[in-house]
Amino acid sequence: MLLRIYVSLIAIFFPFMIDAKEIMATVEVTGNVVYPTCNINGLKDIPSGLTQTVDLGQYTAKDILDGTTKSVPIPLVINCSSGPNINGVSLSFSHLGSYPPVGSYPGAIRTNLRNIAVLLKWKIDNSEVEFFNIAKVFKNNGDNIYDASMVAKIVPYTSINNIEKGRLKSGIKVIMSYI
Repeated sequence: MLLRIYVSLIAIFFPFMIDAKEIMATVEVTGNVVYPTCNINGLKDIPSGLTQTVDLGQYTAKDILDGTTKSVPIPLVINCSSGPNINGVSLSFSHLGSYPPVGSYPGAIRTNLRNIAVLLKWKIDNSEVEFFNIAKVFKNNGDNIYDASMVAKIVPYTSINNIEKGRLKSGIKVIMSYI
């Protein structure tokens, strides 16, 4: 009985199987890959927004040794609100030329003056800036605007009263990535 039903089904559908045709179509997919449209500190040119000269003030050797130098803000506001939504940005740093990090003083970079460093901290959480390929990640909080501002302060990296006097210079390379 089962064999008869099977043979009957083949006989019914066989003519359709012979007449079956193959249809082929092409489906095209298009899109655009774009960089986020961001500005830094109000400047559309990202390298110009990252490049800054910050005046840390004028101090005596005693001020530096006593720790009475002022913390100076370094604004770094990354505004990506006019472009596509991103998950966040990350910033990492490397030393610039002859201004390496002070190994015994986290967050500090050397200056051109002997025994004087610049201490860099994140404004958002007061943690020291890392210089050894460790990125600080700023996640999107919904508005695509990231406050990556820092605070800089002149500090001694020795307790010896042997601080060189003169015009202080230092710097870091900033690497910004989109997440």
